[in-house]
Amino acid sequence: SYYLLKKGNKDIVVSPALSKWVMENLKEMGYNVIKANRNLGDIGRLARAKASLGGDETGRIILPSKGNTFDGIVSMLTSFDIIKEGLHEDLDKRIKKNKLTCSIPLPKNLGPEILSNLVRDTKGYVVELINGVKIEEDLGSLTLTILTNSIELSAEARSDEQAERLLRIYEESIKSLIKKHENLYS
Repeated sequence: SYYLLKKGNKDIVVSPALSKWVMENLKEMGYNVIKANRNLGDIGRLARAKASLGGDETGRIILPSKGNTFDGIVSMLTSFDIIKEGLHEDLDKRIKKNKLTCSIPLPKNLGPEILSNLVRDTKGYVVELINGVKIEEDLGSLTLTILTNSIELSAEARSDEQAERLLRIYEESIKSLIKKHENLYS
């Protein structure tokens, strides 16, 4: 999207599942953000009719000037153009993103149960990953990754304070779930 903005195209179509902080960042960078229904067909239709780019929270994008479907090869070739022109370095400086991480030790085999409970109780939008989940909240986004004996939390937001708040909310929830589990089996 930044590549297209540099080329003068400012309209992008996105899924409403993207978090508020991502939308605010896009608007501050100069984009006209058009929210589509959470339907890939609708995102594609709107992108082709009104915009230079369409996409959703899973990373699928459509470039109407290059084709009318979500195309990974076109996305990859466009990424090569961005790298070739050096635009990725400027973009890294412009994105307002603060990231904090922490790791919580887990009792053996409790990771999947913890994730299941967190996903069930969240009000955010959940994207499943290979070994965890990403939860998009208005405050920011949180990635939870299950490791052998721990769960890693990584919060991204517009400020350190927001990232810290998001991290602490989920950290407290996980510790509470671990405590419930320990009380149940003690």
